[in-house]
Amino acid sequence: MSKSNFKFDMVSKKIISELQNNARISNFELAERVHLSPSACLKRTRKLEEQGYIQHYTLSLNLSRVCRNIMAMVQVTFSDNAGRQTAKKFEHAIEKLPQAVECFKMSGDVDYFVQFICKDNDQLNELTEALLEQDIGIAKLKTDIILAHPKSFLLYPLNELEWLDE
Repeated sequence: MSKSNFKFDMVSKKIISELQNNARISNFELAERVHLSPSACLKRTRKLEEQGYIQHYTLSLNLSRVCRNIMAMVQVTFSDNAGRQTAKKFEHAIEKLPQAVECFKMSGDVDYFVQFICKDNDQLNELTEALLEQDIGIAKLKTDIILAHPKSFLLYPLNELEWLDE
């Protein structure tokens, strides 16, 4: 299947849905569920990865069973005269921080939301202070400590979204 003749179709959608529900499923079982031969299923899955439909596979971890940690959502607001370069500098700085586990560019009064997971308050404070000290146009950081995490991200609601047809 070359790039030019790859078609994102119902079978591709089924593969994505099945892998989202269980990324550890064997290729044989996946092939059965999507009604392909194992070799065709493996080729299709690899093509979905190569084409960027599947970005990576991950593990959902019960972090509180593994280590002590503190989670926080940090709202980042740039100065009024900040431009596109400010956003690029900020995103580059955030990419370097493993404790910044998610970053969202926002519309409205706040420019970014960043979720941090740190070993303690001191580490969180050091990271946010270091961000403020960098010359990247941050006017304000507002930190909210996450007290509980009643729902974690597990799956995209694919059945509730409109699929793109290519």
